[in-house]
Amino acid sequence: MNNVDFTIYKEGATKYKIVFSSYSEPLIKSIVHSQQLDDITVYKDYRTITFSAITVQTYAEFRDGLLHEMNGVKRLSYNATLRLVSSLATQLKYLIETQKSCFYLYNTDNLIVIDGNKFVYMSNQDLAKLIPDSKTMLIIQPFSCRTNFVAPELRRIVCIPAKVDYRASYYSLGALARNCLCLDDSLDCIKGTKLYAMLQRCLEEDPNDRSILFV
Repeated sequence: MNNVDFTIYKEGATKYKIVFSSYSEPLIKSIVHSQQLDDITVYKDYRTITFSAITVQTYAEFRDGLLHEMNGVKRLSYNATLRLVSSLATQLKYLIETQKSCFYLYNTDNLIVIDGNKFVYMSNQDLAKLIPDSKTMLIIQPFSCRTNFVAPELRRIVCIPAKVDYRASYYSLGALARNCLCLDDSLDCIKGTKLYAMLQRCLEEDPNDRSILFV
């Protein structure tokens, strides 16, 4: 399984290895902390990990194997989307609080699914450093608004490098979850649920109004 950022190898019936294209200490520590992978071993170079699993799929492979459809399009169930958001929010929280980094956007190409119910985001390229003593992060790489889930403020960037509020990551995660459910701008079909309340807060236009807490 090949990706720009990483390659996944199956080394046995239940053994996998992931080799990242570059030094990946903050990302790997966030994966370990999320406790999604069993029997995980981290190599000293912070480019390689091994772990145990029955299945490892890309998000596209996982989605295409689902039975749920909306208007002929495969979609995640409410419970699966809730697990996805909870998993990625835990990983993101660790990055922000401990590694002073965060994902400034999400792309399903970098999302893997372990054993059909564990979700891990695997991209170094989508990580941005937080600027000390501020609520901003520094974007230093060009990115596509067409193929990624991005916040409105990222769409307004006209040159790189650029500083944006780190809570752009909350919007991006909310937009990813909304897409998993095959919803448009309206979230009415999940109104009254805790996922609805969380997505409402993630998808606020003003970064100051965003949060990622479940209630």
